[in-house]
Amino acid sequence: MNIRPLIVISLSVNVMYSYSQTSPIDSLKRISIEIGKSVPWYMEDQNVRFFYTNEPKVTFAKIYLISRRNYYGISSYLHELYYPEGKISLRNDVINRLSIGGSIHYGRFFYHEKTKMNFIPQLSLGFREGYERIYIEEGYGWHHYTVINYEYLSPSIGFGFDLNRVIGRVFTVGIETQYNHFFESKKPYDNSNYKIDQIPEHKVNKNVINIAFKLGITIDWKRK
Repeated sequence: MNIRPLIVISLSVNVMYSYSQTSPIDSLKRISIEIGKSVPWYMEDQNVRFFYTNEPKVTFAKIYLISRRNYYGISSYLHELYYPEGKISLRNDVINRLSIGGSIHYGRFFYHEKTKMNFIPQLSLGFREGYERIYIEEGYGWHHYTVINYEYLSPSIGFGFDLNRVIGRVFTVGIETQYNHFFESKKPYDNSNYKIDQIPEHKVNKNVINIAFKLGITIDWKRK
């Protein structure tokens, strides 16, 4: 009998028990505002060679409330990546992608007093809009090429977790990982004469993992 899975489960249960027992957080409320840099991984990406970005330094923002270990949050993000003109050479490459979206979150809050770390598994419902531009063929003249634009406009479901470190009484630093599945369909929104079936091998991106590195300000208070 392989006992390694049992050991992993036992250690996980002990860690969660430790997080839930070492601090009287049931008597606390917490509100926090976070900003940071979010880095996306597009799981169906057919071109991972993006060179440039138009993103601001802050691409992620979140506000959340902790009450009786329940976690309620609202977040937003902006991602924009593009491939430089003059280097485009492969048909069906994604050469530009813009995604603007947000989510509402629900999870559970676990805190370890000795390490001042908190762990927050969570579920989310979200929405995004934007586009991805697909290279079709060379046009006429220098750096001219033909593309098809596909619209992003869909709801999503997802799950993820936060891992944060409390610094002093007010500040936090942390990392958040979130997986989202978007209910996207492949549809052009420009007036191009090209049709979807001309590039049937292209898969519009529906699955994204976001990793956000963030700083926060948090306020705790005890309930009466």
